[in-house]
Amino acid sequence: MKFSALFSALSLIASVTALPITFNRRSALPFVGGVNLAGCDFGMSTDGTSGTSYCPGTSQISHFVDQGANVFRLPVGWQYLMTSASSTSLDGSQVSTFDTMLQAVTATGAYALIDIHNYARWNGAIIGQGGPTDAQFAKLWSLLATKYASNDKVIFGLMNEPHDVDINTWATTCQTAVNAIRAAGATTQTILLPGNSWDTASYWSGGNNAPMLDITDPSSSDKSLLVLDVHKYFDSDGSGSSTTCTNNGLDLFTPLLTYLKTNNRKAFVSEFGGGNNDGCVSYVSEFLTYITANEDYFAGFTAWSAGAFATDYTLSLTPNSDGSDQTLFTGAIKPYLPGVSSSTSTTKASTSAAATTSTKAATTVATTSTKAATTVATTTKASTTSTKATVSSAVASTVAAATTSAGASSSSIVAAVDLATSGTATSAGSCSSSSAASTSTVTKWGQCGGANWTGSTTCVSGSTCTYQNDWYSQCL
Repeated sequence: MKFSALFSALSLIASVTALPITFNRRSALPFVGGVNLAGCDFGMSTDGTSGTSYCPGTSQISHFVDQGANVFRLPVGWQYLMTSASSTSLDGSQVSTFDTMLQAVTATGAYALIDIHNYARWNGAIIGQGGPTDAQFAKLWSLLATKYASNDKVIFGLMNEPHDVDINTWATTCQTAVNAIRAAGATTQTILLPGNSWDTASYWSGGNNAPMLDITDPSSSDKSLLVLDVHKYFDSDGSGSSTTCTNNGLDLFTPLLTYLKTNNRKAFVSEFGGGNNDGCVSYVSEFLTYITANEDYFAGFTAWSAGAFATDYTLSLTPNSDGSDQTLFTGAIKPYLPGVSSSTSTTKASTSAAATTSTKAATTVATTSTKAATTVATTTKASTTSTKATVSSAVASTVAAATTSAGASSSSIVAAVDLATSGTATSAGSCSSSSAASTSTVTKWGQCGGANWTGSTTCVSGSTCTYQNDWYSQCL
């Protein structure tokens, strides 16, 4: 450009500097959609204590990519990546296995979302609020960011479902982690910011997480790489503990959309789920119609959950042993998956009714009160988490035999999971053993009790139905 033209252009710019400037929001992501692959988080409780994890194999990845998934959320416990909160290296038991999963995801062209599944805690103590220091949490993220800095298909999810934290202090903790990620050289990847009260939409739209919006990004002045993390379950209390869906979530997500527009931000729905039935298919379809219709403000979604879960788990998306998919996935999720070739936009699903004026959400879900207001709410969520993310070591060891190698087939993985957790689940309470198996007898390792279950409570001879939590009892 000639200097005279340059000066003319600068003069023109100067003449309009009094006008408001709107920054184009930049995102490292196209619109993405996929599933959670749970297992590396198994054993993690809502107080941040750990138990026995089981990372699933990699064969489900290609299965879901073939169905159109272009992102996988990979939940993992902090304790499984580092032996101590003060560790200076990734020295945990699941580091290699987790890395194998992540590399297998990104090799397909899909995105891998790392999710630290600790509820803002380590062994009962809140990070930066009496527990591990901000520097220790930042060290975890510095190590992970260093490891994956050159992989632009990695998304960093700072923390799963913080609850009962001081939000101002928590925002400072997260800022420290963001700074550590960028300082490690991971400067282009998206980072998900986790809000208080289990990542509920109403806590964002109600302004309760306002300090999180003040977090800055050393790599992006417009903060477009900092995306808000949001969860949604469609049962009556929003906990994900029931297969019955009662709403489509728009009572919470319509105000959230307004909030996102007002603050020029994006959100990512990293967990949502419902039962495998027609009612949930209808509601979840309406929800995803809304999300995909507003992708300027919703970066994507990952449904809960496939991975190491048995096919009869309440919210299971794990493929069946014959390779077929669960009802909710086929009817409500698959139509909205953009595929790995998706760029900056995706073709909306032509099926499923638009739901912006739906009248089905007759019951407003008060998630903020049921999830975080009292100890009872915390206990309820803890039970739900046990249902979502806890598998006994006996089940894990049974499944592990079929999935030790990365090349294990999808059918063999699912068959092993089914074998480990077979049997019909029942209502909560203790169960008795039986001297002989019958059509109503639950095999060893099978589920035999738990809230909302109505099946057999009788275990095969030699095993006893053992209470694990309010939502899960198992023949041991």
